[in-house]
Amino acid sequence: MGNKDSYLIRSTDSKNDSDIPIKYEEAVEILTDVEFHRLEAIWSHRKQMNEFDFCRELFKNTKIPRNFQSLIYHKFCFDEDVITFESLVISIVILTKGDLAMKKKFLPEVNERFFNIFSNDSTMMDREITLNHNLYEVLSGVTHFTEDEIGQLNNFFYDICTIQKSKINFDKFKMICNGSLTPSQVKLLFKAYDSNEDNHIDFKEFLCALSASCRGPPVERIKFVLQMWDRDKDNNFSEETIYNIYNELDIEEKDRTLKIENSKVSLYDVVCWANGVKKVEEFLELLKQNSYVCFGLPLQTKEEEFMTLEGYRNSVKRTKNTEFYVISHKWWNKMIVGISKNNHEIEPIVGGECLVETNFPYDWMYSYEGRQMIGPILKQNIVENVDYVLVDKALFLFLRKKYGIYDNEIRRYCDCNGIVDLYPPLLLMHCHRGYEKKPWFWSLYPKTLPIKVLKNDAQEGFEIDDSNAIRLWLMPEMILLDNEDITLEKFIDDRKYLKILLEIRNRDMSWPEEMIEFFNTTNDSSISNKDGYTSSQSLANKNLLSIEKKTLGIVGLANLGNSCYMNSVLQCLIRTDIITDYIIKRLDEDVEDNSLVTAFGRFLCEVFAKENHKFTPGELKNMITNKCPMFADQNQQDANEFLSCFLNTISEELATSNNEKGILPETTYLSNTPADLEWKKQLKREFSIITLQICGQLKSSLTCQSCFNVSETFEPFTFLQLPIPDNDLLLLTIIVIPQNGKVPIRMSWSLPGHMKLPYIKSLIKNKTGIVETSIFFTILDSNFKLKQNIFEKLNNENVEVKSLCSLKECNIIAFEIVPESTDSCPVFALNRNDHFNDLYIIKAIDGITSYFFGMPLVFQYRPSITRVSDFYRDVYNKLSQYYLKDGNKNSTHNRAVDASENLKGRYPFEIVAVDNSFEWCAFCDWTKFCRGCNLEELGEFLSINVRNIAIHWKPSSLYLNYQSVMDLMCIDDDSVKREKEEYKKPVSLTTCLNDFVKPEILDDNLMCSFCDKKTKMEKKFQIQREPNILIVNLKRFVYIPSSGWVKSRKAIEVPFNNFTILSNGYNYECYAIVNHYGAIGGGHYTAYTKVSNKWYLFDDSSYNAVNIEDVDVKNAYMIFYKKQE
Repeated sequence: MGNKDSYLIRSTDSKNDSDIPIKYEEAVEILTDVEFHRLEAIWSHRKQMNEFDFCRELFKNTKIPRNFQSLIYHKFCFDEDVITFESLVISIVILTKGDLAMKKKFLPEVNERFFNIFSNDSTMMDREITLNHNLYEVLSGVTHFTEDEIGQLNNFFYDICTIQKSKINFDKFKMICNGSLTPSQVKLLFKAYDSNEDNHIDFKEFLCALSASCRGPPVERIKFVLQMWDRDKDNNFSEETIYNIYNELDIEEKDRTLKIENSKVSLYDVVCWANGVKKVEEFLELLKQNSYVCFGLPLQTKEEEFMTLEGYRNSVKRTKNTEFYVISHKWWNKMIVGISKNNHEIEPIVGGECLVETNFPYDWMYSYEGRQMIGPILKQNIVENVDYVLVDKALFLFLRKKYGIYDNEIRRYCDCNGIVDLYPPLLLMHCHRGYEKKPWFWSLYPKTLPIKVLKNDAQEGFEIDDSNAIRLWLMPEMILLDNEDITLEKFIDDRKYLKILLEIRNRDMSWPEEMIEFFNTTNDSSISNKDGYTSSQSLANKNLLSIEKKTLGIVGLANLGNSCYMNSVLQCLIRTDIITDYIIKRLDEDVEDNSLVTAFGRFLCEVFAKENHKFTPGELKNMITNKCPMFADQNQQDANEFLSCFLNTISEELATSNNEKGILPETTYLSNTPADLEWKKQLKREFSIITLQICGQLKSSLTCQSCFNVSETFEPFTFLQLPIPDNDLLLLTIIVIPQNGKVPIRMSWSLPGHMKLPYIKSLIKNKTGIVETSIFFTILDSNFKLKQNIFEKLNNENVEVKSLCSLKECNIIAFEIVPESTDSCPVFALNRNDHFNDLYIIKAIDGITSYFFGMPLVFQYRPSITRVSDFYRDVYNKLSQYYLKDGNKNSTHNRAVDASENLKGRYPFEIVAVDNSFEWCAFCDWTKFCRGCNLEELGEFLSINVRNIAIHWKPSSLYLNYQSVMDLMCIDDDSVKREKEEYKKPVSLTTCLNDFVKPEILDDNLMCSFCDKKTKMEKKFQIQREPNILIVNLKRFVYIPSSGWVKSRKAIEVPFNNFTILSNGYNYECYAIVNHYGAIGGGHYTAYTKVSNKWYLFDDSSYNAVNIEDVDVKNAYMIFYKKQE
């Protein structure tokens, strides 16, 4: 390849001119090695790049017009449909290395100014380079790293950051530090890195800790290690702490010689003791090895690199299910030799093909696809450290990132004895998705990993979002592998390979074999398949089940296409003994083939016929479809509507049959009161077991507010539909930022969704005293970026609470902005940190990424009157609370000491004018790719056009002096905790009942028969007759005028015993619950039922016993009660 000073010059009148000005090989020669490898890394494993990916990769949040983005894409394609790697390389070379004539021919639609951006691509953004150099220079003086090493570590750190791209939390630290340290050591190490104890590690902490632990003199390194146990930072260690150090470092008994006086030992004494103790030295070396592999620690000599690699590889413990990668020993040796000879051209990981078996043991393996979940089959009799070496995951990722890889990755796992199993079981798997049949495929899989890992890998391989949409079956026995904690080891025995059926749930939530069973259901045959499912059958001419022979009836019900609503209700009805006993007895006496009662009876006989099985209720579903056509399709349905239709149909059929047979209700016990007379009419109208046991009676009273005349009506109910109080309340949390520079205040309210902005402002005024006209709302998103594009819309007086609460993962900010003068203008500010990207296509466009941090700010200025110098001073004064001028004097944890800021300029930041994105300039044309013009460059006075500014911190100031712990400091008002707890607090079922029976004044006037005019009426419900079986339906789906139909997710507190619906009435005990999960337009139903004093969870065909405290009552939708004996 060439070098970066090689620029392409080609005349426009060349005779060899063509549509593609240069060949790919020529372009590659012009690029430097670094530039070419960068483009390779960006391209990754793509075969091509479409327009969407290209624009997302290159343009991201730029101001480039969409039509111009499309133009550049098609230019890069060279008249093809997509971009290839070759066309990408050629295009980049033309734009960044070609002469002006070639650029004009390649992109004639733009002017020369646009091309100037690319002419100096390798030296662009000198300001950022200089600022970073200043940072590296300062850090180099206070650590044991060179400026180049700090630059490398800075890039590494930003690649692994999680929060605002400037910090690492513990979860990320634990994930990265997954090498040779134990979990407890990783936890202690994180605390040692986190010197300011904010539970995050910033770059300064990262660098200083790395320097102190790996580069300092022995005493400094020992002091750092001891910080892992010095929790209170008082440089003293208790007796308990000393013993923790002994045990964690596995100190030999002969070296446990510290003298403990007054229950404490000083840091000085512990350092003196530790210096020279073998186990301490070993741990220091272990930290260094781990830091090199996991944290990118630069090593000073090639010999040190060699020793560290070998030391790390040998230090990793081999325990059960530890993941290792198999690498060619030949490549490993070449790599080690290359390091020792200072060879920078070490080839990517290769040679693994020499370890791979090409002759498969079974002929069918040639016919089916091989999916390498953990890599290919290895040859027999290969020897470790002769043919291959084993490296753990952390070291493999380190090698892959540093050198690349050409081989297929070969993963293996340790067995129970700590031996890496090179020859795991062979799986022959078949994917079953409905009637779609895919070929079998085979793969290796570790026998010691739990089934859930295999399931997760399969889910990822088939790109399935829902983990519950996959089931695994062991064939040919058809054993459902539903215990995900077991391993394949249990099933191997003497088998040469395992056959696994991978079953994928249909879109309607049914399983393929369930639907097949449903479609195969007939009226004259019983089908019991190998899956353990039994289908319904005709019981004509067969001995029916007697009540005395009933089993417990614990059965899973197949999902027949979004039929979870039906299955959950049926599970509850199965437990309604007084109904099921009656239906089964009646089936012995009278069989009507075309009735729902008969189908339900046959269904119950199958349920109670044998214990613990899975059942396809095909015949019952067909009859439901016939009797209740609204449930004929496979759409999602409401469980309460189904229960209502189901019980009404059965009740009507039973009443008709009783009437035909002359069976009349007993009514002599009823009096002549209006309630009893109405109940007598109901019994005569529909006499059935449903009416007798499940129906209750409501009294509805209307009281005239003019003459107070009361009119009463009585009506039966099959279930009580109870409202959930405060269904329309939303939790609104707002951060109020006062103008006086005081700490922001977070406050919360529970408000109806239709409440509007003026009311919210009045609430803020009541708490803070800020007048409504001075309150302005904006949104701070999860990237700490103000969404200024919706600022005007958000401050419209008609904005409702529901609009604010709908903004997920965002903070609602309320600024106090009081005009300082009649002509002052507000300007919104964000703290910004610009970071170089290691990977980019064109530096000018995607070479820098802006990250934002801290609370947003508002400043004021007078256009054409406020001097830029005065504005700078105001900003600095407001930010001084976050900025330590003399370094962090309290940070003395045996680290390299922080230096004071050596600023080349008056302020630790630059203020640049930006547009609403806060990333790009407010004034410059997009073709300049300007990140914001410095206010000092725009003139002596501030222009009226400055609406947003970015406070662009100099890296040395940001890392050394900026107190990131304070910039998000916010005081929580008492309302935050109170409202959150109240909002999440479950509502008791009794509260729902009281809300149902409380009087309410109706909106519309009604005719009063006594006044003979329309008047205001008070309506009130009262339970007149308690049913033996009480079914409560919670009105989770409600209509809110401001929002339409919504689902209330309010948690409900359901009593299992002693629930009453009348004072001095019966006590009820709960025996079944239907729960609904998901949104109003979809979701899933499950049921909990009580069987012989034990609770079970039923989820379609699966079921399992649960403790009573694990019964989910918070999401209850229907609750079944019976009178307590």
